[in-house]
Amino acid sequence: MGNKLILGLLLCFMHCSKGPLKKSDDVNRLKVTYFISTNVQKTSVELHWGCSSEAEGYLMYGKEGIENLQYLWLPSKQHFYNVTGLTLGNTYKAAAFCGNIDTSATTYFQNFYTLSGIAEDIKQRGIWILGGMSYSNGPVAQVDLYDPVENKWYEKVSEIPTPRTYSAITSYRSKIYIFGGIVDDTPVNTVEEFDPSTETWKTLETMPVALQGSMAVAGEDAIYILGGSISTSVTSAIPDVVFRFIPEKGDLGTWKILSASNISARVDYSGCSTGGTVYFNSGRASDGSAQLVSDAYVVSGNTTTTTTEASFGIASFGAAAACYRPRPLGPNTEDSPAMFVIGGSSLADKDQPPGAVQSINRVEYYLTPSDTGSNTVNTAPNLPVALYYPATEVSYENRKIYVFGGANVV
Repeated sequence: MGNKLILGLLLCFMHCSKGPLKKSDDVNRLKVTYFISTNVQKTSVELHWGCSSEAEGYLMYGKEGIENLQYLWLPSKQHFYNVTGLTLGNTYKAAAFCGNIDTSATTYFQNFYTLSGIAEDIKQRGIWILGGMSYSNGPVAQVDLYDPVENKWYEKVSEIPTPRTYSAITSYRSKIYIFGGIVDDTPVNTVEEFDPSTETWKTLETMPVALQGSMAVAGEDAIYILGGSISTSVTSAIPDVVFRFIPEKGDLGTWKILSASNISARVDYSGCSTGGTVYFNSGRASDGSAQLVSDAYVVSGNTTTTTTEASFGIASFGAAAACYRPRPLGPNTEDSPAMFVIGGSSLADKDQPPGAVQSINRVEYYLTPSDTGSNTVNTAPNLPVALYYPATEVSYENRKIYVFGGANVV
C-alpha cells in the first residue's frame, strides 16, 4: 500500500503539475513588451509596462535606478504603478521586470524628468536652449531655460530623447521641434517635439530624408526645412528642395516635398521667417566655401523672390540668426522688423564637423523687404568675442537680443 501511494504521488508530480525546472523556464521566457511613463508631475509619475504572459511585476526606480523596489504580486499582462515622493525638476531611472528580477535579461528602461515647477509665464517669455555639442564633439541632451527678465537660469529642465549634433531647431505654436542631425557620425531623419508647458516629448513622423546642417523656420501654418546634407560632407548638400511639415496634420504630422528652384545647395544656412517669407543666407556651398549671398522663399507662391536681396558683409557659415518681429499689441511697435545674423566661421571646409574654423564676431541685421520695403544690410556693434555656431533669440520684454554658447575653435 505504501509503495502504491509513493508511486501515485510521483506520477502526479510528473504529469499533473509543473516542476520547478519547468516553472523556471517559463519565467525566463517572459518578456517586457512595453514600458512607458505618463502623467509626469512635480513629485510623481505613473509607470505602465506589459508582460508577454501573465506574471508578477517588479519595478526598480530612483535617481540611480536601483534605490527603490516595488513588487506587484497579482499576475497580469499589464502592470501599473503610481510612483510618489519624488523631487521636482530631477531625472529618474526605472526598470520593469516580469516574473522575476533578472538584470542580465533584456528589459525596458525608462528615463523621466519630474516637472520643474517653473511658472508658465516664465516658460513663455524665457529662451529655451536645447542640446548642442560638447568639447569632445559629442551631442548634448540637456535642455535649459533662461529667463531674461529675471536674468536667471533653470538648468536641466529636460533631456532630448535622441541627442544629436547639427540638427535643425525651431519653435512653432508654443512647441519646439528638432529635425535630423548627426548621431554616431551618421545623419538621421528623427523628428521630436517638446512641449514646454507640460515638459513632455513626442516623436513625430520621420523626415523624407536624413539630413544634417539644415535650417528649420516656422511659417504661419507649417514648418519649412531648407538646405542640409545627406552625409557628413557638404559635397552631399541637396539643392532646389523645400520640405514642409505640418505637425497638427495626422497623428504624427505630415510631410510634403516642395520643389523650389534657385535654392542653392548649402549646409549650415542662417535664416528665419517673417511676413510669409523665409529669408536665408550664408552657409557652405558643396565645395566647402563660405557664402554671403542672400535669398528669400515666398511660402504662398512656393518660389524664390524676384528681388536681389542684399548680401551680408562677410561670407560665413554656422552663424546664428533671429527675426525681430515687433508685436502689434506689445511694446516697441514702432520698431522695424529685421533679421539679425551673428558670428559664424569664414574658413572653407567640407566636413561636418569642420576640421577647423575661423570664428568671427560680426553682427549684422537686414531690414526685410516684405515688412519694411527696404532691402539693406546694416552692421551693429561686434560681439565681445568671435563665435562659431552660437544660438540667439530675441527678448521682447527687454527689447534685447541674447547670444548663447558657440566656439572659438573646434
